[in-house]
Amino acid sequence: MKMQIPADVIKRALEGYNHEAKYLVRASTEYPKAEGIFRLQKTCYADENTNIDHFTAIESQICLNQLCYSAFGNWIKTGELEALPVTFDEFMEMRKGSMFVTDAYTKFKRAISTGRDIQGRFQIEKSKKFGELYIAHLIFDFEDRSVYGELEVAVKSSK
Repeated sequence: MKMQIPADVIKRALEGYNHEAKYLVRASTEYPKAEGIFRLQKTCYADENTNIDHFTAIESQICLNQLCYSAFGNWIKTGELEALPVTFDEFMEMRKGSMFVTDAYTKFKRAISTGRDIQGRFQIEKSKKFGELYIAHLIFDFEDRSVYGELEVAVKSSK
């Protein structure tokens, strides 16, 4: 059953991001899938005189990271991600040094304007556990495959 990720989970997942880079507005999940709505403000990596008005690989990765942190955190909180035996608070701390993107592929078919909300989603295609390492292979897309690709993430758990 699809459920909204609570606002407090998203807020916690976005801690540490600059205000301009907090793109995820709301999200929902139905394990192993997650969907999010993103609102991009001024480009967080350009100077004050430059603004990029289209979605780039940088924004794609930031949006995916924020949706992953929120979805995985919510799945841990609800007990749906049993392969990662940590608490929600432990997971949120792990973001700082125990989570890694190990492989990424992004394809752009059409430009996406940043002047409106952007819809994105991912699905865990497969996952495996090697000792204290949890690895998930995701497929993702934004705006009905205008941008799509694959992402592999690894989480190192001390449990």
